[in-house]
Amino acid sequence: MQYGYFNDAAREYVITHPKTPVKWINDVGALATDKGIKLSWPGYNGFDPQKGGVTTYPPGAKENGGIFLHPNPWGTMADEHPDFGLGRNSWLSGTASWMYRSSTRYVLGIHPEHEGLRFDPCIPKSWDGFIVERTCRGAAYRITLGNPEGKSKGVTALMVDGKPVRGNLIPWFGDGIHMVEARL
Repeated sequence: MQYGYFNDAAREYVITHPKTPVKWINDVGALATDKGIKLSWPGYNGFDPQKGGVTTYPPGAKENGGIFLHPNPWGTMADEHPDFGLGRNSWLSGTASWMYRSSTRYVLGIHPEHEGLRFDPCIPKSWDGFIVERTCRGAAYRITLGNPEGKSKGVTALMVDGKPVRGNLIPWFGDGIHMVEARL
């Protein structure tokens, strides 16, 4: 879903969608540009031993006020993450990894857990559903989600291999291909 656009003349992100998450606007809006989200702004000008390595880059480059691609997928995860606001640098050059993680866990809603795959999608209401296959722990799970009522969240029915499952936890299997049908 597109929440707005970057206005070059005004140098600001213009919100056009009424359902834009307020936390996202407040946290990201000032850092959004037409090329992507800046990691921070303004950049530091000169080395500062208190702040460390980020100040070794020129202002506007890389982590020092540059358009660093990691924040773009983080924006899709922000309100869902249990440690929202906690700063980390898990993968220095892992933008693709972050995009994969945000897409599979926080949009498609496939969360591997100890007891199984938690299925908790959060999709645009305009989506009719989706089909995805996830291979995990030696088994394949072919997941079909239907969204006949145009909802964003909230699994109301789940079946695995034709049998109803309570809640939204798909049990682990050791092998084979398992058909999962869900409905929002």
